[in-house]
Amino acid sequence: MKKHFFKTPLTSGLGFGIVFLFLFVAAFGPLIAPYGSNHMDFDHILSSPSLKHPFGTDSLGRDILSRVMYGARIDLMVVLIVVPAAGFLGVILGTVAGITGGFIDDLIMRITDVFMSIPYLVLTMSVAAALGPSLRTVIIAMITAWWRGYARIARGEAISICESVYIEAAEAIGASRLRIIFRHTIPNEVGPILVYSTLDMGAAILTVAALSFLGYGVQPPMPEWGAMVTQGRDYLMNQWWLSIIPGLAIFTVVWGFNMVGDKLRDVFDPRIR
Repeated sequence: MKKHFFKTPLTSGLGFGIVFLFLFVAAFGPLIAPYGSNHMDFDHILSSPSLKHPFGTDSLGRDILSRVMYGARIDLMVVLIVVPAAGFLGVILGTVAGITGGFIDDLIMRITDVFMSIPYLVLTMSVAAALGPSLRTVIIAMITAWWRGYARIARGEAISICESVYIEAAEAIGASRLRIIFRHTIPNEVGPILVYSTLDMGAAILTVAALSFLGYGVQPPMPEWGAMVTQGRDYLMNQWWLSIIPGLAIFTVVWGFNMVGDKLRDVFDPRIR
């Protein structure tokens, strides 16, 4: 496994380097940012990139570099809440469906099919519009739409695991259904779920940015990357840095998470090896 993981060290190192940099900036951004997220420099409104403001300033004289650093913390917070919460809900429902079968399986999977039939962005937008735009709304809306993919994967893995000899042995010695689920089934689903959740982190950041860009997510003056992109679109022709810089931050971080997810998939999927 270790040999396969480092078979392509350039992409592995680049992906993990981007993710590590994102985590570092999210954790220590407010300490290393040159200015506060809403600090206004009225002498340098819409200033182009310079030594004083490396990424330029916006229409209120706020430093773009500092706002990008502060925005990393907001996106990371959403990712760390949405992905584990949706993953936990989806894994529990999918595992229960795969283990029990019958009516419970049909009921859970038909509900999942209903959610799967609605594009996730449309579903998150609908929930966010109903609850009102805010950071909490974004989290609730994304969890509502995100669990379904985990449920599908967990059910498939549970059905496969149930056919294993050690599951039959556990049933033969009288192990309860609950023990089989939490002791034997879910721990063996960790690999595929870990890969899926890593890829999901990039998608979650993209969704947060999309909701904020469309006006359903994080609202000004919070320095969320998608909101920064939409705030700068009116100045795109002349002050390109207002939208391009946070847009590049979104692209780079999502790309990094996707590369990490691809490498983890190569490690945990024996069919690829």
